[in-house]
Amino acid sequence: MIGQQNAIDRLFEQQAARQEGHDIEQEHHLLAAVDDELYNQALVNLLTAHSLPHSLVEWPEWYAMLHTVNYMAPGVVTQSRGQVPKLLEASFITHREKLRSKLKSSLTQVHFSIDIWSSPNHHSLLGIVAHFIDRECRQLRKALLALRELEGAHSGEAIAETFLTVIDSYGLHGQVGYFTLDNAYNNDTMLQAIAKACDFDTAHRRLRCNGHIINLAVQAFLFGRNKDASDEALRQVSQLPKDEQEGVADRRDTATARRRHGALGMLHNLVVWVRSSGQRYQAFSKAAGRMIPQDNSTRWNSWYLMIHVAIKARKEVNSFIDDHYTEGDISLDYLHPEHWQELQEIHDFLQPFHEITKDTQWDNSSLDEVICSMDFLITHYKASTEKFRHSLTMTDRIMTSWYKFDDYYRRTDDSPVYAAAILLHPSLRRAHLHEAWKDQSQYIGPAVEAVRKLWEDYKPRQVPTINEDLSAYEAYKQRIYQPPSSHDEFNRFIDGPTLPIGSSSALSWWLEPTQATSFPNLYRLAVNIFSIHIQNSQEGYGYGCRFPE
Repeated sequence: MIGQQNAIDRLFEQQAARQEGHDIEQEHHLLAAVDDELYNQALVNLLTAHSLPHSLVEWPEWYAMLHTVNYMAPGVVTQSRGQVPKLLEASFITHREKLRSKLKSSLTQVHFSIDIWSSPNHHSLLGIVAHFIDRECRQLRKALLALRELEGAHSGEAIAETFLTVIDSYGLHGQVGYFTLDNAYNNDTMLQAIAKACDFDTAHRRLRCNGHIINLAVQAFLFGRNKDASDEALRQVSQLPKDEQEGVADRRDTATARRRHGALGMLHNLVVWVRSSGQRYQAFSKAAGRMIPQDNSTRWNSWYLMIHVAIKARKEVNSFIDDHYTEGDISLDYLHPEHWQELQEIHDFLQPFHEITKDTQWDNSSLDEVICSMDFLITHYKASTEKFRHSLTMTDRIMTSWYKFDDYYRRTDDSPVYAAAILLHPSLRRAHLHEAWKDQSQYIGPAVEAVRKLWEDYKPRQVPTINEDLSAYEAYKQRIYQPPSSHDEFNRFIDGPTLPIGSSSALSWWLEPTQATSFPNLYRLAVNIFSIHIQNSQEGYGYGCRFPE
């Protein structure tokens, strides 16, 4: 610290020496070059983007940098940490008004993803993220509208009250669209309260996070043993690390409980054991070229990734255990060939779930991908059931997972927007349903009719009439040159030829000016459908992790 302070002092001394015999005119130019408004804006961006302390404006190092760039700047710009909260509030108000304007002029309804996080210092935070189409740039946008601390019981009614307060502050009461939520118990009651205030059908507007659905099916496969006990098994497994961390259970007790899950639990114990010692961690990483990632109950695919890396490092894992066989009770977790076979089978079954989660995690992923990926997983379940028909353990795992997955697959019938995303996708349309659902053709008609009812809110109420003042010839020209009746837009599109769009998204295709001309009313429905977010956003998570005491 003394050396650092000496360096700063020398910097100021050097600058002071250069200023001897200073040029008054030059100082005027340098002073005029300081734009304190732009500086304050840049300062706010720096502090908020990197979670820096307000005291930065008083750091000697900070002023040394400013002094080096422009020695007149330190005397003009913000110098007290007490001024920072006012700058932050002013910036927030300015940006909120700009965002409010963009949201109000959105090309679509404003859709929401809502989630609750717990910060490391035990604050419960409600994140509300909006998804919409920016009218100016015609691009899909998302914005964190609020990160509110929840106090007391996290009832659905309390969360709804907070949500309604937030959207009212943005003037969005009449633009509320669809909600992408996880399976938390309070989300249903929350949405019922919001629906009552905003007057919409709860079942139609309530969508489930795609990644969350896949994760539940995976967890049921890994830890459930039958349909009825699946949820309780998952609860017990997720509770083990909490009990150990809070001192409720000894590590040896949790390790014993893990072994009841076979090779999966044994691998977990090995990874925890290696990671619990810096010396073992470094030795294994050196031998294997990398460390095996540890499973995490809050991170999707973490079990799959742990197994994936372990299988690649099988030789190094067994060699490492051999070298430490007598230490503690690690010998109880030695992975024999039959254990590696079990891990390989688990890995092979989970691979498509991992791939789908990765493929649908992006902001431009849309609802058609949810249904298409679910349809694929149905074929995967069928193929896996046949492949592992001689393995009672794998069959039990697969069927337990299937019951969980099928429960959520059936719930997609509650909202017509899933089928709408298929019918309104230029590369899919009705033809895809006839192909993908050929073994369940009885569901095609009801799905199409449900979307047709949705279309009723977008199509014009009256058939266009011809102006009676037109001559017979002008009326004839208007009749033959005008586009087909907009009432036919829906049927005309879903029964039209499929069009390959390459790597473009369905949303990008519909936002092209040509589609608004060809399908002026259906275009509005399609853009609204394809702007719905399919994952529960994590925008608030990083800020929640840094929530102050």
